[in-house]
Amino acid sequence: LDLNRCLSSIVERVYDQAPSFHNELINRHRLPPSVVTARNNLLDALIAKWDTEDLGFPEGKFPAEKTIYLTLLKYTGIHKKRSDGWSLGKPSDESFHSLWARCEAFLAGAKSTRKSVADLFALLVARPLKLKQGLVEVWVPVYLFIKREDYALFGEQGYIPHLTGDVINLILKNPDRFW
Repeated sequence: LDLNRCLSSIVERVYDQAPSFHNELINRHRLPPSVVTARNNLLDALIAKWDTEDLGFPEGKFPAEKTIYLTLLKYTGIHKKRSDGWSLGKPSDESFHSLWARCEAFLAGAKSTRKSVADLFALLVARPLKLKQGLVEVWVPVYLFIKREDYALFGEQGYIPHLTGDVINLILKNPDRFW
């Protein structure tokens, strides 16, 4: 017990900018196939129903994609109700502010020079954030969707005008082929 407290203290100091995220479905190094399906379902719901309460997930039912939505988007304040409806934006959860700021800085840097999406992945899995790959594979598409009006996405075939589920899957498989 004392050893665990000591280790936790060390980890909190070394990775002090990592968000506090509690969802063991995606907070892992590698996503199992069932969670990849849940991630894809979540991203499809985000793209289709981002302006709808709970992304249209049924009330009283909690499939894996809804639990990921609740912990990553709703409880962090990324998806919130405003006077004119539901919107996506900067998280209100302070533990996510450093993650958000690093992604914003990455996009700002992409205005003056071409940056690969793989570079964003590398930024997020390195210190001081050191996010697990499973979380990065959900966070990056969510962030790119939220900021979709603030950048132009290119692939090997040229400009990609719309972020779709198929495009996201290609990005996740080969992030170095997109910038």
